[in-house]
Amino acid sequence: MAQKVALLTFLTVVIAVSGSGKGGGYRLCAKFCDVISPVCGSDGKTYDSRCHLENAACSGLRVTFHHAGRCYPPNRCPRACPYTYNPVCGTNGKTYPNLCDLENDRNCNGIYVSKKHDGPCAAKVIKKGY
Repeated sequence: MAQKVALLTFLTVVIAVSGSGKGGGYRLCAKFCDVISPVCGSDGKTYDSRCHLENAACSGLRVTFHHAGRCYPPNRCPRACPYTYNPVCGTNGKTYPNLCDLENDRNCNGIYVSKKHDGPCAAKVIKKGY
């Protein structure tokens, strides 16, 4: 019985050793993951759970948690926009030539912006204080 426990302990340690660390050493960090709750990693890949993502990171993959749930399909950036001038004002105060250009700024550049209204944003008037 003691031999079985020793063998089981040895196998657990061998399985837990995952990936080589800096300098060629090994790290003990892999975990048994029993929950399936998809998460999106910073590499754009969907992992079965945060535990699975952490195991991938432990094995040397440079990945961090991005958000809960599956990763969105990759955006094709920038999307080809029409050359029509139909200005829209973004919530960031910037006038975009059209809604497509605003969406490209949001989806491809990570700018938190949505359409505030149709038409150009009002110009800021600077009053001189005499």
